[in-house]
Amino acid sequence: MWWAYQRLEARMGGGAEPDEESNVSVPISIWNDESAVAGWDVLLCPDFDARLMDLAQYAQHGLWWISTDPHPARTPDARCELGAMLQASGPFRTSLWRVRRGNDTPEQLETVSVRQVSSFSRRANLAALAPLRRQLWLATLSRLQCDGTIAMRSADTEDSKARAVNFAGAALARMVVRQFRVRRRLRNRIEAWQVGVRPLRDSGALFHDTAGYRWLDAPKDSWLADPCPIVVDGRTWLFVEKYDAQRSLGEICCCEVRGDGTIGPLMDVLRKPYHLSYPHIFCHEGEIFMVPETGANNTVELYRAADFPLRWELVRVLYRGPAFDTTVLHYNDRFWFFTSIADGPDHVASQLSLFESTRPDGDWCMHPASPLSMDARWSRCAGRVFLQDGRLIRPAQDCSRIYGGAISFREIVTLNEREYQEKVAGAITPATWAQAGAIGVHTYDRVGPIEVIDRLMSWREG
Repeated sequence: MWWAYQRLEARMGGGAEPDEESNVSVPISIWNDESAVAGWDVLLCPDFDARLMDLAQYAQHGLWWISTDPHPARTPDARCELGAMLQASGPFRTSLWRVRRGNDTPEQLETVSVRQVSSFSRRANLAALAPLRRQLWLATLSRLQCDGTIAMRSADTEDSKARAVNFAGAALARMVVRQFRVRRRLRNRIEAWQVGVRPLRDSGALFHDTAGYRWLDAPKDSWLADPCPIVVDGRTWLFVEKYDAQRSLGEICCCEVRGDGTIGPLMDVLRKPYHLSYPHIFCHEGEIFMVPETGANNTVELYRAADFPLRWELVRVLYRGPAFDTTVLHYNDRFWFFTSIADGPDHVASQLSLFESTRPDGDWCMHPASPLSMDARWSRCAGRVFLQDGRLIRPAQDCSRIYGGAISFREIVTLNEREYQEKVAGAITPATWAQAGAIGVHTYDRVGPIEVIDRLMSWREG
């Protein structure tokens, strides 16, 4: 059954079918001349091989390899990948491991992950993960070069709960049955985002408090998402993405949130021939700037208000490439740009990168700690960085289950020109709105007298 599954996957993906002759062992030569290998820093190999363990003693920082197996020296990767897909409740992940001289126990240095793009195709999940697997080597070696040593980032390297399946045939049969049930359940369903507004709660309120939001009505054949508020001359404005179902593109709109809590009419602000969303808006030196998401155009664009709130002019393109959900923080007299650089055709694999500049319209310089994360649980921004009880909090999207499945709040512990560290501070999930049909939440913001959020609704058509 396993062989038939591999052949089916190869045909579905247009790749070569598995060859029984391809698993021939290749002999590995072990150097006996210690003087020739004594100066090694790191020994890299794509996959674990016990015969390479003897070489680990010659490299100062050990032998490194990549594996999807939570116990890489014990069980085959393929069985653990099937175990992860069988659970289908978490991301598809891979880790960088090492062994060093005098210690035969593997150490987990870094973990990267993407949400599962398929609950049936192992090949499709590995393809989505491939860009991050390539980046994993470079990012970890860069950390080693900057710091001179390397240690596991404990906050970002939670062990996978997947375990190797005992019998591949039974696992594959259960995956087929589950795939059939999922497709039947999702038949004729509609999904759309909603934006909610409420008065700002006490600054010490719990992050998971989701009560009291008023949900905005969207125009016909559209939905609203990615709320971002701003206070200008004592008036509170809310900028949102309006997704036009007829154009299949997003555009930026805004409305006024009045003092009595009522919402003004929705007005068009910015429309382009490519998709616009996530209208991150901020003030600096009396001017109002906006960085909407323009990743579909492979750009990060900075706009200035020519006549607030309806007329905007392009200042410059800050970055060229597939970068998403750029979030600007003015801190310690510098501008910090958090952005998620996505690789691959479906933009599932994203790396949270950090750039800095002295001006909002200045040239970007990449922070040496970049990428900050390649973990699907928090590698994409979910709103403005804000202060709560003296702590800097960065909202992040948790895309480990589905895109925009939840929000993880991350406390920024260290941020300077050389270092960046953050830790988990809380979370918001759609669980409290589950009875209403909510299955996701992916943007949170607070400015002035209000706080805003969005949620993904799912219902059966008709």
